[in-house]
Amino acid sequence: MIFKGQQRYTSRGQETIVDALADKLDARLREWKPETAASEMGIRIALGAQRKHLLQLVLVDGLRPAFIGLALGLVASAVLTQLIRSMLYQTEPLDPVVFVVVGFVLLLVPTAAGVIPAWRASQVDPIRALRA
Repeated sequence: MIFKGQQRYTSRGQETIVDALADKLDARLREWKPETAASEMGIRIALGAQRKHLLQLVLVDGLRPAFIGLALGLVASAVLTQLIRSMLYQTEPLDPVVFVVVGFVLLLVPTAAGVIPAWRASQVDPIRALRA
């Protein structure tokens, strides 16, 4: 059973977490320069790197923070669900289906966000990259 006061505090807590994550993402996007990444990929291609290895490099680089964040989030949520056990209605605090589905969905976004730029960067003409 959720009381009005408890729901308000839960919503504020969620809002704070979302704001913090959005600020972190915004700062990360501002420091990333696509032309630098494309130039680096072009140079690697010119030196003989295969495109599939470049895609793998960019994906691993982009998914590493996602996996770390997912692991920390799963541990934190497992601990914090014990605190709100009384507010849950017809749901187990450590429902494995919920944890798996949420983890899968949370990894879809960084995967898509990494695949598209990685593919574009791997299509760079090496001659243009060397001239830049």
